[in-house]
Amino acid sequence: MSTKQILAAVAAGTAITTFAATVPNISDVTMAQSTSSRLVTITYNVDAEAVITLDIQTNYTENAETKWASIGGDAIWNAAGDVWKKVASGAHTITWRPDLSWPDHKVEGASARAVVTAWSLDNTPDYMVVNLALDKTADGFLTFFPGEAYLPKSDYAQAKAITGNPEYKTNKLVMRKIMAAGVTWTMGSATTEPGRNSENEIAHQVTLADNYYIGVFPITQYQYYAAGGTSGGTYSYQNTPQFTVEASMRPVESIAGNFIRKRGFKTSPSNGSFLYALRDKTGILFELPFETQWEFAARAGWGSGFWGNGRSIESSDANRALAVLGRFGLTYSSDETIEPANGGTPIVGWYEPNDWGLYDMFGCVRQACLDVFSADNTQLTENQIDGGNINCSRVARGGAWCDTWDKCRPAARSTYMDAPSETQMNSTDKGRVGFRVVCPVGIQ
Repeated sequence: MSTKQILAAVAAGTAITTFAATVPNISDVTMAQSTSSRLVTITYNVDAEAVITLDIQTNYTENAETKWASIGGDAIWNAAGDVWKKVASGAHTITWRPDLSWPDHKVEGASARAVVTAWSLDNTPDYMVVNLALDKTADGFLTFFPGEAYLPKSDYAQAKAITGNPEYKTNKLVMRKIMAAGVTWTMGSATTEPGRNSENEIAHQVTLADNYYIGVFPITQYQYYAAGGTSGGTYSYQNTPQFTVEASMRPVESIAGNFIRKRGFKTSPSNGSFLYALRDKTGILFELPFETQWEFAARAGWGSGFWGNGRSIESSDANRALAVLGRFGLTYSSDETIEPANGGTPIVGWYEPNDWGLYDMFGCVRQACLDVFSADNTQLTENQIDGGNINCSRVARGGAWCDTWDKCRPAARSTYMDAPSETQMNSTDKGRVGFRVVCPVGIQ
């Protein structure tokens, strides 16, 4: 196994659970609707602890055969009770108001059925939502959904919950499961890729060991304080929270590495950093992604020469393919009061996601990774994570709103520092750093 493959295994190992959960089974599912209130009641039994999700299907006839099709998450996101969360073994009840989220349809007789799914605790659903406004022991602190469309909206008129519901950019973290276990892929860039840095983007094979969750958005300013993050220093406008709509949903920016994750954190988690506060508040092993995890998620299954939505990387400053995915190429300014519509960082989710539903992977802010920077991207070792000089340079990915298009490519690598000077952080080369987090797939 190559050094890079060993690191890939270590990287994925930071984002998995180490227990084997009992495989749960569902039985005795019933569904009935009140003729007066239109309330649908669904009951079921589960024989072990599990995370429960729901689907509603309707039947249709095709070639004289009866088939079933989902009505979609947009129609059942308002289901309540023992659903979208971890439940104990035994009998449970779900309620749903289809007249509110699926009007002008009937749920009666044999035309519709409820499909209740039990997910084992070591293989939780595709989306996990962490409510930073609740205690980690409270009901509703952790919720799970089988797809983006199932996430609750803030109102029934909302077209898309994940970008339209402000809770997901303020007091809730939305995490997307990345199916990476056993996948071998090519990290780095081909020699023909436009904008390539031939010195540190060597194309090489990487095999990731396990699946992991990664944040759908970079951490926002509101989330940074909701989790108990400390001041980012004089070169960060996180010193004074600006909890207006415009500021609170913009990403954390210009933050030193030690405020995200203090040096030595891997072996001895220390107080005074965002990740310490987030772990303490949630009980979840949140971490910065390794660059293997970041690049795999950013590519969303596409190889060299493509953005994460399958569009070609163009050799042009007017890169229209990148323009739909992120903000880039703007004039650098240290003015922290710039409105999102006029420059600086956008509100997260402003642009389109990549093909795996991840927003702001390119442009927006440079995203801090866990790795200590090495020009040879094929030879990283585990002891570099907390090694190096006291103010070592670490890997940053994705580019920033003030970077040129070539620095925003999936393979492009830049740096940030654990404890930079104010001058370094206020330069276009070292500043504009934010971050997103990864965490385990599975709960106990």
